[in-house]
Amino acid sequence: MTAPLPDLWYYRIRHLVRHRRLPRIRRPVTYNDHILSLMVSRENAALRKRVSDKIEVRSYVRDVLGESFLPELYGTLDSAEALPRLWEGLPPDFVMKAAHGADSDWVRIVKDKQTVSLDEARRLCTAWLDGSHFGAAREYVYREMPPRILFEERLKPASDPDAIPADYKLFAFNGEVRLIAVDLARFEEHRRALFTRDWTLIPGGLKFPTPRQEVPPPPHLAGLIRAAERLARPFSFIRVDFYDLGDRIVFGEMTNFPGGGNSRFTPRRLDAELGRLFA
Repeated sequence: MTAPLPDLWYYRIRHLVRHRRLPRIRRPVTYNDHILSLMVSRENAALRKRVSDKIEVRSYVRDVLGESFLPELYGTLDSAEALPRLWEGLPPDFVMKAAHGADSDWVRIVKDKQTVSLDEARRLCTAWLDGSHFGAAREYVYREMPPRILFEERLKPASDPDAIPADYKLFAFNGEVRLIAVDLARFEEHRRALFTRDWTLIPGGLKFPTPRQEVPPPPHLAGLIRAAERLARPFSFIRVDFYDLGDRIVFGEMTNFPGGGNSRFTPRRLDAELGRLFA
């Protein structure tokens, strides 16, 4: 039997295939280099594992910011067999998430429960519970994470309750927010814009196309930054996501290693430029 490829070499080869360069993990230069270096270092590993789990992170947010920043939780399960009883008590609209997942493939927004059958929901739960995000990029925080599913309130912007709210991703370097990405139309025509903390547009893109229209700052930009920096204080780097609904700020998730050290920037030099933020 062939021994599995060590994580360090997996990171190097995966990065080489996508970016046509070997990453500098020991002496990082680019943004992706620094993310891979963090993955190897295991810095603050116990807390990083805690905040990666979408159920466990709620207690961390509650301890640091308070209950008011959390979306309402309707229930959790670790077996699809437990779904029927929980399903009966769910409101007409809600969001299903895999606590051990890390992108939109592990999220289902349900605007009308009548349009989703119990059998369909059970099949989705089974697929999620049988899956793991670890294999995507070998991020150690997901290696032994227990598979669970949570059901939360569907977040509704005050200006348009039927819309999917913008997702504000605040990148904190040594506890200071220095980069903000805003994701629009995540489950439709996904677009992303990059800004400095004072909402100056950064020319370029990260993974998704840039929006065609001008993106105004969120109503509570200063509040988003303050909340993100409080949560980010114990980490040399982390990304903290929020939704600004107009009448309140709601926590989304915390991401330790965005893109798994393999993010695609446009233009490519942006990778190196953003790497300087780690200094």
